[in-house]
Amino acid sequence: MVYDNAPKGADIDGTLFKNKKFWVAQRIPMRSHFLHLIKINGGEIVPLEKKAHYLIADHARKDAPVGSISYQFIESSIDKGELTNPADYPAGPSAGTIREVGSAIPSKGSRKAYTEEDDRVVCQWVHDCVRRGESCTGNAIYKRLEQEVGGTSAEITSVLLTEAEQ
Repeated sequence: MVYDNAPKGADIDGTLFKNKKFWVAQRIPMRSHFLHLIKINGGEIVPLEKKAHYLIADHARKDAPVGSISYQFIESSIDKGELTNPADYPAGPSAGTIREVGSAIPSKGSRKAYTEEDDRVVCQWVHDCVRRGESCTGNAIYKRLEQEVGGTSAEITSVLLTEAEQ
């Protein structure tokens, strides 16, 4: 059962979005209207993106979260009386895409954990810098490592291991 014009506060229970959790961005047009549509059709609004089945955002904005879908998905599903394919309504970049340099999309905010090998290589690098009497404080030492060796972390590890063996 689907509802689209029920008054706010009406005691009805549609089933279109039953057992589905939605996170709805603050900056979508008519946000309260879409929250109402989700609720009267059995959906649940959650405050955290990671707890949602669907991330609803404005497809016209450039800062939509990765993996989000347009609010048009809600309208279309209600109009058809069934869940439409969310992939037909992208709002943000698809999950797993690499953001463009200088884009407005924030970076991930977490780091890849060091392996034991990475830790050993960095310790050796710092030890060699101290032995040569070079400064080993702050980020300067790591910037020098990047400049001298260059490349990806796997390439840096490979070069440092080769140098350590000599």
